[in-house]
Amino acid sequence: MKAEQLIGKKAIRTRHTTYAGGGADRSFMERPIIILYANESHIIYERTDTYMKGQKNLLSYEYCDNNWINYDCLMFMAEKPRNNATIYYDEVVKVA
Repeated sequence: MKAEQLIGKKAIRTRHTTYAGGGADRSFMERPIIILYANESHIIYERTDTYMKGQKNLLSYEYCDNNWINYDCLMFMAEKPRNNATIYYDEVVKVA
């Protein structure tokens, strides 16, 4: 999912980011952030972790891809039985 679809929601990355030089960055894959604004070249986000809660930062174009997921939907699915996860996910995505 693109970050533009998650504005105002908690999100985490599903894959690492690869820079032009070949380096990989696994940031934002474990702790959620709140996406405040996103377009095809930048993402403005707010931190949710205890250490820097509320701090606003900017991400560059390397992060503007389809490798984001709604954190609350993911946690909601984890609380439901496995055999019903798809049904619950569909309901949450329609509402969100």
